[in-house]
Amino acid sequence: MGRAQTELVSTLCVLLAPPAHHALAQPDGGVEAVVAQPLDAGDGAGAVRLPRDLSEEEMALEAELLGVTARVVRSCGDAMPPPLCARALRLLQAVLVLPAATATQRDASWRVALPALCELSAAKGVSRLAAPLLTAAATRVLSEWAEMSAALADGLLEVRAEQLLLLLSEVAKLRLAAGSLGPSPGATEALARPLQGARAQLVVLVPALVACIGKPARQPGGAAAEAVQRLHEALREALQQVVDELGFPPLCLDLD
Repeated sequence: MGRAQTELVSTLCVLLAPPAHHALAQPDGGVEAVVAQPLDAGDGAGAVRLPRDLSEEEMALEAELLGVTARVVRSCGDAMPPPLCARALRLLQAVLVLPAATATQRDASWRVALPALCELSAAKGVSRLAAPLLTAAATRVLSEWAEMSAALADGLLEVRAEQLLLLLSEVAKLRLAAGSLGPSPGATEALARPLQGARAQLVVLVPALVACIGKPARQPGGAAAEAVQRLHEALREALQQVVDELGFPPLCLDLD
């Protein structure tokens, strides 16, 4: 069983994140040109390097393979060795932390990876591996929005805002098992319980959520404006959930 799992995850890694200068596998069994300048979608050990440019067929294959990856982890659960499980989970995380311009092009993959990683963050035997990867990815996505959203064209801004709306929706409804995010060194007594609770992921994301208040600073037009307005409302709701979790009085936030 262990060898079969290793071979399967290794195959998924080669297909989704082929080594630089290796050819990309194609749905019809053929190969494309050599992969040029892979995107580094991670930090430190275990970082996943995704191919930069994908055709429409390759993006469809990527989304399908991400679904397979999620099903493999879900079905194996704690029977999969933790290092191997983490390797598979990083494939899902890697898509989420792609830069906005790339992530919006690969929207189908993004919308497969996000709910899958959220579901696995609450899954028995996998949550302690998946939940930290999810919160790290969410922090990176929200921080990028806070810093870069004003520079995005309205068309790109609309798609990215919709992605962030999905992110907040999935993260807000997530209920973690106690201790899924592990110990929090330096946490005050008032935060120790919430950081171990069912909504710990929202507590961890508070700095990134606050940084997104009022972003983008410019006023977009058309459909982008509507998407951004709904994102502001979702930010307000997420922060209110944190307030409720901490037992503080209700917030009155003007995020516009």
